[in-house]
Amino acid sequence: MKKPMIDTVVLQYASAHHDFPIDLIQNQYPELKTAVKHVIQLPILCHASQNPKAGSTISIHYIADQVLLELFSLEKYIKAFIGHKTVRDLEYFTQAIAIECQNALKVEVTVQADIILEGLNQSQVITVTVPQM
Repeated sequence: MKKPMIDTVVLQYASAHHDFPIDLIQNQYPELKTAVKHVIQLPILCHASQNPKAGSTISIHYIADQVLLELFSLEKYIKAFIGHKTVRDLEYFTQAIAIECQNALKVEVTVQADIILEGLNQSQVITVTVPQM
C-alpha cells in the first residue's frame, strides 16, 4: 500500500489492477443525504491509439454513507491505468473503476465515461452501475 497523501485518510482500498489504492476519508455528517459526483479529466490511456482523446471524462456518482472518496488519491488511481497491460479497452476500464469504487465505498456507485475517440468521427458514453452489495 502507498502512504496516504493526506492525514485525514481513514481507510485504503487496494486496487486489484495496480499499486495505487483508493483512499477514503470520513464523512463528517453521514446522516445527511449527500450526493457526490467526481468528474475527472482522462489522460491518454493507450499510447498506441492515443485514446481517449483530450476532453474525455469519467464521472463517479454515489450517495455518501460513512466514507467519501479522497480527491488526490483518486486522480493517482485513475492515472495508474495509463498503459495498463490488462485493462486496455475503455469499457473494461469503466467497469473496473465502478466495481472498485463500490467495493471501497460499500454503496451503489454509477460510473460514466464520456469518451472522445482519436481518429474517428464518434464519441462513446459508457455507463456502469454497481449496486450496493
